Amino acid sequence: MTRVMSQLWFRCDETRPTCSACSKFSIPCSFSAPCTAATCDSAGNHVSHTVQIRPRGRGRPRKDWLQLPPDPRVPDSRPTYRDDSPLNLGEAELLLHFTQVTAQSLAGDTDPKDQMVQFWARNVPRIGLSNPFVLNLMYATAAYHLAELSCNLDKKRHYKSMAESHWTKGTAVLSTVMGILDDSNCGAAYIGATLLCYCSFAAGPSGPGDLLVCDIDGKNRWRNLVSGVRLIRESFPEDILFAGLMKPLGHSEPRETKRGATAACAARGLPRISWHDAMASMRKLAERQDGPYALVCVQSLDELALIYEGVYGDESGERNVSEDRQFVLSWLYRLDSDFVEAVRCQDTVSLLVLAYFAVLLATMEGEWWLRGWAQHLITSINDIVGPTAIQWPRNQVLRQLHLTQPEFVP
Repeated sequence: MTRVMSQLWFRCDETRPTCSACSKFSIPCSFSAPCTAATCDSAGNHVSHTVQIRPRGRGRPRKDWLQLPPDPRVPDSRPTYRDDSPLNLGEAELLLHFTQVTAQSLAGDTDPKDQMVQFWARNVPRIGLSNPFVLNLMYATAAYHLAELSCNLDKKRHYKSMAESHWTKGTAVLSTVMGILDDSNCGAAYIGATLLCYCSFAAGPSGPGDLLVCDIDGKNRWRNLVSGVRLIRESFPEDILFAGLMKPLGHSEPRETKRGATAACAARGLPRISWHDAMASMRKLAERQDGPYALVCVQSLDELALIYEGVYGDESGERNVSEDRQFVLSWLYRLDSDFVEAVRCQDTVSLLVLAYFAVLLATMEGEWWLRGWAQHLITSINDIVGPTAIQWPRNQVLRQLHLTQPEFVP
């Protein structure tokens, strides 16, 4: 029975020049035309040799099909895998740095298990997979961070160039997305606008006229960025905006005012300053002002006083305002557009209010993306209104930064 099955398994049909059965199984056929190989003798003459293929005898069916030599007459149909696309090692470096280092700095915590650290390190890159502009702004933020950390001037310039490139790409797409906001893209737009704010801070002052809230030379980049974040925040309910991967940014419970709570400076180990008398004098000056910006300057100063209490506490050192008032940058978030216009017009009182804000900004000098801004603001405002008018905020900033004289650092 075995012999019969072996004969039925494969049988050459002996057709010429090559039998169909042999061609089907890609094996040499004993009935095919003999292969001829040309060689040269010692005299250089071509000599043909005929290679005879010995027919395979009877026996068990062949099992070593893969060991047969390839037939040159049968094209190789095996797929070849070739990837000529180069790896972008620069972007790989930025992604690794963002997830391993920058994420912790933005979350304000070094514990990798912290909820906000995991949000920046894991959720944000995943959001970027569906919204590439988020990846661009991630890369830009990481590149600015690497530039800040680098002591080598060439590397610093290299990383800043990378940051500006990704910033430009991400901003262009985000601007388009802002015009078509809906439930499906509002979360990505929100985190993109937030990253854009970090980039704007990290890029540093563009010149002496850059006063953070605006540029007295006409530019208004920061205000537009904050307006974008606030627009998205106010346009969508929390259950839509902070759904899915964005959930960690939502508040689990409303933040209430706690009487006698610890002020931010004490919690962070920062020296407390006595600010009430200076703020009261500043408010009297603002109330005596005439002109179109008088009211908005008083309102902005009152908002700033709440941040002062959140950071430094009241006269007894306790915080009797909501937890949100501990965040220095929340003042920028609530800033009225009329106040920004007053600063652009170099209104004296508005510039003094901004100098008082620089005191709070100096408490965040440890944040790499804010480094240098407090000193820059005091220097620029000092050049406009003179040292006498801003003596108190100037002295406080110098003391906190351990400086003797303010110098503009480009």
